[in-house]
Amino acid sequence: NQRIVRPNTMMTEPNEATPSTTPMAETAATNPTTTGAEEASAASSSNDTNHPSPSSTTTTTTKRKVIRRRRRRKDDNDEIPPLDPILLEKVVRESGLPLAYSFEISKTVTRIVRLRAAHVALQMPEGLLLYATVLADVLQRLSQALMATVVVAAQEEQSKDTATTTTTQQDNMIRQVCQQVSVLGDVTYGACCIDDLGAQALGADLLVHYG
Repeated sequence: NQRIVRPNTMMTEPNEATPSTTPMAETAATNPTTTGAEEASAASSSNDTNHPSPSSTTTTTTKRKVIRRRRRRKDDNDEIPPLDPILLEKVVRESGLPLAYSFEISKTVTRIVRLRAAHVALQMPEGLLLYATVLADVLQRLSQALMATVVVAAQEEQSKDTATTTTTQQDNMIRQVCQQVSVLGDVTYGACCIDDLGAQALGADLLVHYG
C-alpha cells in the first residue's frame, strides 16, 4: 500500500516591507500642478532676475588706494643754512648782472652745496650767454662761502668729540664745491631742450638750465 503525498501549493502575498510609492507621490511626479500663489511667486522671481529692483541691487564699494609719500631721511647734507642776503646782494652788485633777470642764485647755490657738486654745467639761451661767465664766477664765490658756513657749523657740533677735522681738510672741502663751471654753447629754445647728455659727457655733477 503506497501513499502519494502531494505538496501543498500556497499563494505567496507581496511582502509588506517592500517599498512602494505612495499615491500622493505618484500623482505629484506624474501631474506636477502648481497653485496660483506659486505661479505668481515664480513670475515675480523671474522678473526680479531680469529687472532687479532698487532695494535688491547690491552695491559694491571700491576702496580708494591711498598713496603716501616716503619722507627722505634727514642727512647732514639736507641741513643747509640759508645764504646770507647781505653777501648775496654785495656779490650780485659787484658782478654787474642785470637785475631784470631772475637767475635764482640763492636756490642754485643751495642745491650745489647740498649735492657737493664739484663740476657744474650751465645751459642758457643765446640771449643770456654773454652773462654766463659772470654768473659762473658768482656761483663759485657764493657756493664756497656757503660751504664754509656748513663746515664751521659741523665743526662746532663735533667739537665735543676727539676726532676733529684740521684746517687743511676744511679748506679742501670748501674748494671742492663748485670747483669747475662749464658753459654749454649749444643753442637752447626753452625748457624742452635740456642737454643732459652733453652735461653727462662733460662729467658734470649738476646741470643748471636757464630758459
